[in-house]
Formats: sequence, structure tokens, C-alpha cells
Amino acid sequence: MINLSTSLRPAVLLSLALWGSCQAAELAWYKGNTHTHTFWSDGGEFPETVADTYKQKGYHFLALSDHNVVSQGERWITYAADKTATVDAAMQRTRARWGADHLQVREKEGKKQVRLWPLNEVRKLVEQPGRFIMIESEELTSGVAEGKQVHSNALNIDKRLPVKPNKENTVDQELAAHQKLVHDYRQGTDQPVFWCINHPNYKSSLIAKNLVGVTEANAVEIMNTSATCFNRGNGKDLIPVEQMWDEANTARLQQGLVPLYGVAADDTHKYGEDKPVLYSPGLAWVMVHSPALTAAAISTAMQQGDFYCSTGITLETVDFDQPAGTLTIAVAPEPGLHYTIDFVGSVKTADGIQIGQVLQSTEGIRAVYKLKGTELFVRAVVRCDAPPVIKYDDFSNVERKAWTQPVAWKK
Repeated sequence: MINLSTSLRPAVLLSLALWGSCQAAELAWYKGNTHTHTFWSDGGEFPETVADTYKQKGYHFLALSDHNVVSQGERWITYAADKTATVDAAMQRTRARWGADHLQVREKEGKKQVRLWPLNEVRKLVEQPGRFIMIESEELTSGVAEGKQVHSNALNIDKRLPVKPNKENTVDQELAAHQKLVHDYRQGTDQPVFWCINHPNYKSSLIAKNLVGVTEANAVEIMNTSATCFNRGNGKDLIPVEQMWDEANTARLQQGLVPLYGVAADDTHKYGEDKPVLYSPGLAWVMVHSPALTAAAISTAMQQGDFYCSTGITLETVDFDQPAGTLTIAVAPEPGLHYTIDFVGSVKTADGIQIGQVLQSTEGIRAVYKLKGTELFVRAVVRCDAPPVIKYDDFSNVERKAWTQPVAWKK
């Protein structure tokens, strides 16, 4: 039995090749964000300043995931009339951080342009072994029929995956197109690629059934700190993403598939704000338990579900003891806060399967759930009585929580 006091142990996907030679002392928790935008697409900041922002906030890794592009090669952006204020403000921040001569500016055909740094140059500026790394990523982005959107992140790639959106396609057809791009790329590399389906409630685009069909996906975003992603539904036609996650995983397990893991991410577009706002850095992240701070080790650990998600709660223990049939959660508490640990899962009953039920709720900073034998899977959600980090509306507030991955499922 592997029983690490601060390790997440999904039931069947742990790779002995990766973990067999690792002792508890060699594993560490690494904080990261997998969904970030810059001027390479529709973000509001230069990539090196984005990277440094996350580094200064104590993150260990960051994935730049601009839309349908990787930050490679030569790229200059023009000061479009509606973007001048955004670019000017970013130039001021970047020059204040890196020096007055840091940015290259030119005139071309009567228009002012500024050069964007590619990732290989950004890495030389901000990376620090064992402290902070960048991971190449891309947000595969497609508009499809009925105004819906299909977005997914491919983490740890080294070239662009050439999305060819078809606005006549259904959501399922475009998800299949994304999956083929990722599949073909994986076939041509020996590096692990973590693939996540993004913000399913954006543009009312996805339902649980769509998430069942992407058999090669590793995860879905269960928390995206944007105003239009409706993590908690909209009180009308959109259900909470956590409910969608449980419905999808219940169906996947019934079909003999592995479950999707859950990711929390910033989807950052806004920078330079005086206080936290939606779309800004440092609101939601993943904590990955890995033997090393490298792109391959982080991606492999995430593929195997060895991570949890947070919007402000740190966990000391996440331990699934499969032989004992117990899931143990312990919180690293903050003074003055009170915590509740909910164990959520789908279970078999005489009347069928109950999906996404709260199976046990414990007040305090430590809780143990003992399997009954009827569970399809179990996961934990930790909440506290702190006020929201951001109070926006009933469906987009950012509250301090932590989510673990589903365990106890059988292949």
C-alpha cells in the first residue's frame, strides 16, 4: 500500500513506472495555472510580465494558452484604435518592471507596432529551476453551430495544433475534431500531454453528454474565474458545472471509461487592476503533487489525477487508501475560519444510481470517508465561512474552496 500523508491516490491510474522509485520526501506540491492569455491573442498584457506576475504571486508553473496559437516566432502587434489604452497601460507596466529599453517599437505603414516576446525568450527571463517554469500550451478554440463555442487546452506541446473551426459543426463534431488533433500529436511525441475541456457553460455550449464522448480528454474546468462561464449555472437553463461533472463521470464509468478530473483556472485576460477582479491573476489554481518541477512531471501527475483545485483553501492531506477503503482530507487552517468537508459521489441504490450526492459532511479541519461499497466514485469539496474573494453575482462569485479528484472508481 502506498500511503503518503499529502498524496492524492486515484484508484487505478497510478503509474508504477513514475511513482515506484519516488519516496514521500521526494514528492512536493506545485502551484500552477493552466489557462492564461496575453497579447498573443486576446489578453491584455505582454507575456513576460504575465509570467512574472504569477511568479511573484508564488506560483511554480504557468501555461500560456492563447487562442489557436503558440508563442513562437516573430510577432508584432499594431496599436488598433480600440486597443491603444490597453497596450499603452501594459507598456508602462512592462517598462516599469523590465526597464525603459525592454520593448521594441517600430513604425510600419504609418502604424506603431510593438514586438511580442516568444516563449523561448520569456523562459530565459523568468524561469528558475525548482522554483518557476513555463509550460507551452494552446487553447483550441472553435465557434460552432447555434453560436456555441468549443474550447479546450492542450498542455505541454511544442507546436500549434491547427484548429480548423467549422461553424456548421455540432458541439460533438468539433470536440471530436479537437480530440483528433490531440490524439495525433500524442502519437508523434514521447511527452505527456494533458488535455482539458474548458468552461462548459460558456455560451451555453456543453452538457454532460458532450463530456462523455471525449474519451481521450483528461479533465474539464469546474471553476473558471470569468464572468461569463457560469460555474454555478444561471438559475435557468444552465446547471452548475460540478453537477455536470458528476453526471458526465457517472455516465463514463457506466460505459467502462475513466472519469474526467476537475481543473480550476483563472482564464486570465485582465492585468494591472488594484484589486482582484474577474479575469485577473491569482484567483483559481491547481496544486500538483509531483516528483519534479518539470513540464513532463507536472503533465504526467495531472494525467493521473495527482492534484487538487483551489480558490483559496490549502489542503495538508489528501489520501486515498484503496485497501482500507478510506479517503482522508485535512485542511491547513487559517486563524478565525471554520471549515466544512463534504464528500460527494454517485452511488448505487435499489432504485438506480443517485448522482452527485453529498454522502458525508464534517465540520472541522479533518475528515475520513469510509467506502460503503455502493459508490461509483467519491470526491471531496472543502468550504469555509470566509467572505467571497470576489462578489459579482449569484453565479460568478469566487468563494474560497478546494476540490479533490474522484477516487474509488473501478476500471
